[in-house]
Amino acid sequence: MGVELGLPVQFVKYLVITMFSALLISSLLSLIQVGDEPKVNFSSGSFRQILAQATLTHRPVFIDVSTSWCVPCKKMEKEAFNTPSIAKKINDHFIAYKIDAEKGEGESITRKYHVTAYPTLLVLNEDGTLRQKTVGYTTIATLASQLDAALKLPRQGLTLTQLAASYKRGNREASFLYAYLEALRQVDLDGADVIDAYIATLPCDRVYAPPTLRLMTQMVSTSHSQTYDLLQTYLRSQGKLPIDADRNSQLIGSFSTALRHDLQEAIERNDEDLFRIVLHRKLQFSKLLESITPERETQIIQNETINFYKRTGNFPPYKVAIRPYLTHLLTLPDESSRKMDSLNFTRYLTEIASLPDSIRKQHYAAYLTDRTDTQAYYTALEISDIARMYLTYATDRGDLLEAINWSQRAIALTPHPDFLITYAGLLAKTGQVEQASLIQKKALAEAKKRGLASQPYQAALDQFNRSLRNR
Repeated sequence: MGVELGLPVQFVKYLVITMFSALLISSLLSLIQVGDEPKVNFSSGSFRQILAQATLTHRPVFIDVSTSWCVPCKKMEKEAFNTPSIAKKINDHFIAYKIDAEKGEGESITRKYHVTAYPTLLVLNEDGTLRQKTVGYTTIATLASQLDAALKLPRQGLTLTQLAASYKRGNREASFLYAYLEALRQVDLDGADVIDAYIATLPCDRVYAPPTLRLMTQMVSTSHSQTYDLLQTYLRSQGKLPIDADRNSQLIGSFSTALRHDLQEAIERNDEDLFRIVLHRKLQFSKLLESITPERETQIIQNETINFYKRTGNFPPYKVAIRPYLTHLLTLPDESSRKMDSLNFTRYLTEIASLPDSIRKQHYAAYLTDRTDTQAYYTALEISDIARMYLTYATDRGDLLEAINWSQRAIALTPHPDFLITYAGLLAKTGQVEQASLIQKKALAEAKKRGLASQPYQAALDQFNRSLRNR
């Protein structure tokens, strides 16, 4: 055919060979691409944008709720989300979304869906109602079956939407409210106002009847509610009545969750008045459980106040609140921590000595460095954490120089790379960039020694070096 067109035979042969080679290379490339293991495609954007995407594609939303410090979360991400069958199932059937429970919208989402442990996996309908909620990660096979179950579940959210609409229109019949509460309970959604409305329909002698008490315990989600007050009265009365240990255990857990959610709400709203109210309620609750000494009460107030100012970034009152605790940390003797660490480490080595070498090396060797100074590490962590707050918010040079001394103290206890990077940052912020670069090199070396990801430490070092070159 090429000859008929007037093309030389040799050129036609060259063209055929070239085309064949191109096809061969293309085929090989496609094989390579097929061989690449797919990963879960987590969508970016706001929660509202994710729900809009779900509505457009008619897919449920799969949300991985985790934190930066959660070990099972990292295991699930490394194992399950990199498994081709899991990745394909999620990518083909869900809109995948990942949130940090302690950052940004993650805080409000975890409160909305009552997330109290990590990882928690949420499957939502297109309208944001909950279809499935699972806590923890066990195996890839279990996750696969959970995903299959989520796809087969009836769209309970539509029923909930209808119930919510009826409630909004003013339906307060006892039978309706009970059905609405049961629907909310099945998917673990907040029903604080609904349970209050239901209790209001009951005669006094039925408020503490076992079925009502069980429902109240399951549905209480805030300390500023009638249900919370009624349950607190019930718990207070247990000193005079036969104790149901199982029921009381559930009730105590519900109280703790409600108070934690309220404290989180105060932090999100940066509402100091609300925080003081919830703190008072937490002290009341603590006094129901144990005999609180004045010292213990002071400690609870101190810890919660420090946490509130820290989480809201309110630096001036944080400086005042942290002083007594910081003084305590700085006066702790090194010898007591070292002695306790030595005893604990010896005990730890004894516990793992009987394990086979392969298991011991695979699962425990990486933790040996950390286990040598656990007690000292936690003291250093608290001190360095305070120094990091000063690094983030302090502008006064005197404050920064003081924080440098604290950071040095933390490093003397444990030269963890995270403590070193805080120290380097403080040095740089006070104009000691060359010294900061030297400390950051130590942080990078220590991170590699401990088997930690070196990228963030290298990035900080590069930034210090650029600052030096631009001087």
